[in-house]
Amino acid sequence: MSNSKVIVLWISKHNPLKCEVEELNRLLGNYKLVIYPHQVMKVEFIYKNYIKPYLDKGYRVIVVPVLPLWMIYKLVQLGKEFGFEVWFAEMEPVLEVPVGQDVPYDPDCEVIQRTVTEDGREAIRVSRFKRFRKIKDIVFVYEDLDK
Repeated sequence: MSNSKVIVLWISKHNPLKCEVEELNRLLGNYKLVIYPHQVMKVEFIYKNYIKPYLDKGYRVIVVPVLPLWMIYKLVQLGKEFGFEVWFAEMEPVLEVPVGQDVPYDPDCEVIQRTVTEDGREAIRVSRFKRFRKIKDIVFVYEDLDK
């Protein structure tokens, strides 16, 4: 299958960073980026309306979700069943400053978000895009809480 038959479905309230797009270009060459910026209520809706139509046309589909873990888990399970990939945009924390201070960051490769430090203080964290990783599986290991 040629790279021109690749769809990247970006599921996030935020568009991909310039660095992320550059890395997708490097990894995939020619591809189509489809952005779904809306709230996801059901993973099955995304599969039926945004993934399956491209699979049916012979496209390689790569989903990059920014969603709760249980939704990513469902996407990975569906991907194993129906033949699409789920990728993770790995970010690494590079700076944390108290709220109210200037936050130097590179908007092409970094994001800022409000967080709480280990000692309970509010802070602003800067994270930098590191790489994409394919999620092959997610495993939950449970422990019963009954006495």
